[in-house]
Amino acid sequence: MSDLVLVNGHVITHGSAPVATTILVRDGCIAAVGDGRIADGAYNARRIDLEGRTVVPGFNDAHAHIWKIGHLLTTMLDLRGVESVEDLVDRLRRFRTTRPEGSWLLGRGYNEAAMAERRPPTRQDLDRAAPDQPVVLTRSFLADPQRYLHYLFRDDNGLVQDDSG
Repeated sequence: MSDLVLVNGHVITHGSAPVATTILVRDGCIAAVGDGRIADGAYNARRIDLEGRTVVPGFNDAHAHIWKIGHLLTTMLDLRGVESVEDLVDRLRRFRTTRPEGSWLLGRGYNEAAMAERRPPTRQDLDRAAPDQPVVLTRSFLADPQRYLHYLFRDDNGLVQDDSG
């Protein structure tokens, strides 16, 4: 692997010299950060002129979805840590008392693999908590969301459409 030199940058180091201009990369790893002199011996290195752009080596994004946190703190039932279907039903039953009558009950964060029954809640489970309100629960891993809808108006085949579709 050939060396790489990034020059003319605004490199934030978080070290004793808080800002540098040059980064030397050897074998895919940062070998040195400083001023242009660190590249003096790297004759065969590929050079990239950063043209004053900012570089933050080793930057780690804490990553948070603020809207999701806001929902969990206000209008959505936090189901993280649910230990069983009965625990989930009980939490949903209590949450129902805090929401306007007839509103959708939204919850997020259960993981059936960590629950005693090792299964997601069924419509019958949700009916015990909210027999007359719609419920949408999303499990903890959103990469492959499983959403369980539960409606007031159903027939034996699922949802019943009204005149508006």
